Amino acid sequence: ASLGVHTCDCNSLSLNEKVQEMLSVYPNPSNGNFNVKGLKGIENINVFNTLGQKVMAIQPNGKPNLSFDLELKGVYIVHFVFENGESTTRKIIVK
Repeated sequence: ASLGVHTCDCNSLSLNEKVQEMLSVYPNPSNGNFNVKGLKGIENINVFNTLGQKVMAIQPNGKPNLSFDLELKGVYIVHFVFENGESTTRKIIVK
């Protein structure tokens, strides 16, 4: 008895997953100065503290790279929203 045939490219990534892989926030951890690269298709960026409070909103306006500063030490979540409505997050640390 045959279990059938499986033909697919199981390692293929969607376009959005490839874009997410190219998205980078550095250096991390940082003294508060962060750079972001790979912003293709990003509509907006929100930075939240660990209490879930939005501490910053950034509009990339089509720029492929940008920088931002955070003054208070701690852990933050950077939430990226793509033009198609999907989103991804990165955790950053200000030391």
